[in-house]
Amino acid sequence: MNEALILYEPAKEVLHISGNMYPVNKRLPKNLFLRQTSCWGWGTWDSRWKYLETSPKTLMNELESRNKIKSADIDGTNQFIEHLKANIDGALNTWAILWHFGVFLRDGLCLHPGKSLVKNIGMDNSGANCNETDLFEVKLVQNIRVKKIKIKDSIYIYKYLRQFYSSSSNYGFLFKSKRSIYNLSKRVGSKLIDTFNF
Repeated sequence: MNEALILYEPAKEVLHISGNMYPVNKRLPKNLFLRQTSCWGWGTWDSRWKYLETSPKTLMNELESRNKIKSADIDGTNQFIEHLKANIDGALNTWAILWHFGVFLRDGLCLHPGKSLVKNIGMDNSGANCNETDLFEVKLVQNIRVKKIKIKDSIYIYKYLRQFYSSSSNYGFLFKSKRSIYNLSKRVGSKLIDTFNF
């Protein structure tokens, strides 16, 4: 992580360094760039962190005014816009999607490892905004040599990410379920959503 932060600090289009890669069923390069951020084991620079916009409504307005709603669907799952909407209506409260769109709206790129260096241990139902699942179980690597690569979006990787999400039926179910429960609780005036911590 520190090596990557030092190596890519001069590259102003690089806004995010990630230690995470989802367990896609493909062999990936050791390092690659995506327009997609990851909030599991990551770093950035103070000069880039200033791009964080803490208002989801402001981000949505900017996406709409710049006609970027369609292009925001980076991996073909529509998950990013749905998460932003969920933050606007109160179904979710996550800073990660706000940072993601701060990066996206500046055409920023994020360095990712081909194999994950980190693991989210909150998937046992102890973490915020998640539920119990082994969907994201990864075999960790201890070290990846960081070397300078061409700074460009690895567009072909999104196909593998989309396949991972679509083959994992419970991933979409968890998010949609929480959104449905939240909308129901608003209609009936209950606090049902408070009992679901994922």
